[in-house]
This record gives sequence, C-alpha cells and structure tokens, in this order.
Amino acid sequence: MPGEGKTKRRRRWHGLSRLVAKVCLCLFLHPVAGKTQDTPVSLPGCPPLPEQGRAGKISVYVAKALDHPGAVCIRVINGVSTEIRYGELAFWLQKWDDKQGEFQRIEEPDLRGAAVRPVAYGLPAGGVVDRRLPYSRQPAPPGKYRACFRFGMPGQSVDDEGCSEEFSLP
Repeated sequence: MPGEGKTKRRRRWHGLSRLVAKVCLCLFLHPVAGKTQDTPVSLPGCPPLPEQGRAGKISVYVAKALDHPGAVCIRVINGVSTEIRYGELAFWLQKWDDKQGEFQRIEEPDLRGAAVRPVAYGLPAGGVVDRRLPYSRQPAPPGKYRACFRFGMPGQSVDDEGCSEEFSLP
C-alpha cells in the first residue's frame, strides 16, 4: 500500500514521544520518593540527622523538631543493597502504654477514615527519606515514644517495620 510507510513512521514517532514523556516523568518524580545524596539535607525546622545508616539494615533516626514543640523529624536510610518500597503513610509514632507494657500506635484524628492513595514509592539502596510527624501538625502529648517506618522488600508479600530508639517528648 502506498501510505503504509508514512503510517509506520507516525507510529514510530508516537512511540518515541511516549518514551520521552515517561523518562521525563520518572526523572521529575524520582526526588520525591527519596534519593541518594552525598550530604542529605534535613527538612526545614529539623536538626541535622545521621547521614549514614547501618550496612545491611533499614535505619530509622528521629530528633525533636526545632520550630514546633511536640513534633519530630524522622530520617530513614536504606542500608540494604536493593531498592525498597513504601507507601503514603509509611511513617507513624508509637507511644509507650504503661497499662499494656508496650508501645502502641498513635492514631491521628485527622487521618481516621482517610482515603489513602495506593501509591508505592521506591527508596534506592543508600537512599534517604525524611518526614515530620505528627502529620496533623498538632503537638504530640508528653510521653515516651518511638518512630516507625513500614517498607517492603523485593519479592516479599508481607511488609517489614523498623522503629527508632525510644525518645521522650516534654
């Protein structure tokens, strides 16, 4: 057919433009998920946090926010040799409960019944991701806490959790 070569060229250009759009989108979104940096930069209002984690582990570090009493800054460093995945609400606080004798997850009133987008971010080997908690920006009440992070390893259907050392809020 006489117009067949022209149609193939259009398909080729269309496929190429889609490929370029996907690459641009990936490059644009990559820093949101977490990235490897020579010197990680803390979030505004957060003190410096460790820049390297333990080899072969997912490290969770926490520090009290400098600009907001009752808030904390959390840094997760991927020390394993592969990318891990995590979701929209992968970070949370646990408060010590004297009656139960264990840490209990704090449920934030602002997030109850919230529709969470089923988004999975990737954190490459050596990658760093920072967050502030509580999400609600309301101060956490005084007590003993730890910060936790839920993540998935490649090939596993069940997620893992890592938590920081305990700390106190006034």
